[in-house]
Amino acid sequence: MVQDAKAKKLDILREKVRSDFDNVHSNLDKISEINADLKKAANIAAQATIIIPDIERDFKRATKLNGQDVAFLMLSVCLQCLRQYIIGTLTERREASKADKIPHKIQKKIWGSIEDDELDYCQVMGKKYYATREEIMGSTSVPYDVTKSTKEFNVSGEGKGLSGNTHRFYTLGHDPLAGWLFGTANIMTNTLTNRYGSTFHVQMPNIVSNGSVDKTARMFKHFFKRSEKVPEDLAICLIKQGLHIMSDVYTPRGLQLAGFPDMNIKTARNISDYGMDLGGVIKTGAEASMALLINRLIAMLHCLTMDSSAKSEQKNYEVRT
Repeated sequence: MVQDAKAKKLDILREKVRSDFDNVHSNLDKISEINADLKKAANIAAQATIIIPDIERDFKRATKLNGQDVAFLMLSVCLQCLRQYIIGTLTERREASKADKIPHKIQKKIWGSIEDDELDYCQVMGKKYYATREEIMGSTSVPYDVTKSTKEFNVSGEGKGLSGNTHRFYTLGHDPLAGWLFGTANIMTNTLTNRYGSTFHVQMPNIVSNGSVDKTARMFKHFFKRSEKVPEDLAICLIKQGLHIMSDVYTPRGLQLAGFPDMNIKTARNISDYGMDLGGVIKTGAEASMALLINRLIAMLHCLTMDSSAKSEQKNYEVRT
């Protein structure tokens, strides 16, 4: 029994020694591989002054522009210049009288022209929260654009009147988002709603009543009721709201970004003066989108001219593009 136990221990020791020797041999092999890699790296480093210029020369040769590449480059430059000219022309700042011309022409094109002196203002005055279809369609002005009598009725909420430079910051009808609701309702009801939510009656071109939030509630009551009964009038007011917003976007004062009526007026005006208004955002977005579209188009056309059998050239084509 004692001899069997000793023999078993010797077998375990032999197995352990054999395993240790195997590990030593394995580590020696790894050290040899690492040593070979180090020698290779050292050799490359020693020849870096020769290898790197060769790599750069091969890269330049592979990615050098040829006649076809230059043609695509010139096409891209021409398209980008055209893009800048078109967008710059369309978004050029104009005086209000000039900026109004295109929307007014569109309005007349849609439903013809009715002169102001043909409108029955007596009928309008006799019915609050109601603008006749003839008045809406025949006039190019909107009730939330009025500035006369605004000081008398404290439309600004600050004891001062509105002017051509300030009225857009004080009226919800000029907000690019809220205006689609408040501005459209103002047009349909001959009213003006200020930035504090108070609504005033308008008899063009004057404010004719004090404002209140209660009047805003009544305005919307008449607005929704009429819109449900006569959806054509709602469509007309929406069109007129869109045309008016269009006419204001690229005037010198511009149109504030959505939500600015909730900001301090001075801050909102300063931000707009620095180009951060609706027109500036639209122009920047259009410029970036068109530039990206042109780049993608040129890249696609350029890759289509690549020999389909030369797949290895695809990366070089992408670099040249």
